[in-house]
Amino acid sequence: MSGNRIGHELRVHDVITYVPPGSSNPVTHRIVRREQQPDGRIVFRTKGDNNPAEDLRPFTLDRPTQTRFAFAVPYAGYLFIALASQQARMILLVLPALVLALMMVVRLWRESGRLLEQRS
Repeated sequence: MSGNRIGHELRVHDVITYVPPGSSNPVTHRIVRREQQPDGRIVFRTKGDNNPAEDLRPFTLDRPTQTRFAFAVPYAGYLFIALASQQARMILLVLPALVLALMMVVRLWRESGRLLEQRS
């Protein structure tokens, strides 16, 4: 792909992962505006789905290929948001342990009752 064709396949509403200007960490945001410059370059504006406003800086892509999401798993992000909470992580660790402990106690109770019946 020639240098002046970079980003031409990307459209508004596509979700892309890119390194924003002035940062070294990649972000995943949705394209909200796409403008073609007179020299053929495409300038993008993006916005995070959970952000109220567009990202501050428009940008161009400098590589001939760009990561674009082809599908999504609805509501999966809520799990990751919940896991950011220490309380949620503790519940996810403690609750299964309590259920297993309770199951073991019930099983031991039943087994001891069965053994007592056999002795009588």
